[in-house]
Amino acid sequence: MRTGATLLNLQAVDRERDPITYKIHSGDPHGHFSLQQSSGYLVLDKPLDRESLDYYTLVVTASDGQPDGSSTAMVNVVVTDVNDNDPLFDASLPVNLTVIEEEDHAYVGQVKCAVQGTTLGLIPNQGPYL
Repeated sequence: MRTGATLLNLQAVDRERDPITYKIHSGDPHGHFSLQQSSGYLVLDKPLDRESLDYYTLVVTASDGQPDGSSTAMVNVVVTDVNDNDPLFDASLPVNLTVIEEEDHAYVGQVKCAVQGTTLGLIPNQGPYL
């Protein structure tokens, strides 16, 4: 999701019709989200990366400015995976290849490889593997 996108609109109601202000109380230590104070729009401020953190629990408050006039809610944000890591070649593999002419079952015009080591991406909907 692009930065600046609205994730949701929090809405609280005050019986006395006092203006309500919204605030993220906790759960966003790196400032990935902003909560517009007067409208309640939760906005993405920084790109999310599932390989770093795949779940946020934001504690948000709505207040009418009175001493006992606030309410708290939890907003759960689940980060899904996108294919954002390019494949990497193993540096220990040979750079030069030799193809012998007229060899049966030779691979010509193809690359044959085996995957070894660690991948940087994640399988969709699977936990981070580091």
